[in-house]
Amino acid sequence: MASSSTTSPTAATSLATAELVRDKDRPSAFFEAARVSSVGLEMGVSIGIGWGVGYWLDGRYETGPWLMMLGLLFGVAAGFNGLIRTARQVNANAARNAASKVTSIDSEGN
Repeated sequence: MASSSTTSPTAATSLATAELVRDKDRPSAFFEAARVSSVGLEMGVSIGIGWGVGYWLDGRYETGPWLMMLGLLFGVAAGFNGLIRTARQVNANAARNAASKVTSIDSEGN
């Protein structure tokens, strides 16, 4: 006699398909780490561009260090904006992953 299984082949297939779809929606840990590690580079580039544009404008309009400092402040603001945006995205992904784990545990328990 064949041994009976608790899940039918159709249920097992749909469960495997659901796992595959959920994994495609969720970024891997590698891409999450890459996104977070790029924050430092983004901040440095933003500050450098702000400083460079301010330095160039100071030379063009002979305004002393004022436009350079203003450009530097805009660069710092842009860098922190990128930092906050990335932190929110990572936090949202973590919450989504936690919710999907809870949902999959609840569906397996029923």
